Amino acid sequence: MMKRITALLTCVLLLAGCNREESRDFFGDISVGPTVWTNGYCFLKATLPTKIQHSGQWVYKVTGEVDGTNILLTAHMTTTIRTAFSGNINIGTPSSGNYRILYRDPNGDRHALGTVEIELPNQGIQPTK
Repeated sequence: MMKRITALLTCVLLLAGCNREESRDFFGDISVGPTVWTNGYCFLKATLPTKIQHSGQWVYKVTGEVDGTNILLTAHMTTTIRTAFSGNINIGTPSSGNYRILYRDPNGDRHALGTVEIELPNQGIQPTK
């Protein structure tokens, strides 16, 4: 019984340590844009392939945050799921305008990925300030 509990606790601790953010150099060619509005929120399309296909660390989600005229992206890794993220990243309800897209490392360093123009849809959505 004690061996089972020890084995279970070891597995939980190992897996918990694997969910973390990764720096930009962990990824290959990141592609971003365009944006799409769904249910009142703006989503940025993106693909983040890992540089090493069998690294054992895979993207399970990418978070996006609007900071002035910048959109900051950060990938969160795990030991399961897939070797690349391809999907939409919720960036909230930004104002219309041109934005720089940057990848934000866990230590705060930023890496340019491109630019995107965001236009508000004609559905009466008000941007957050």
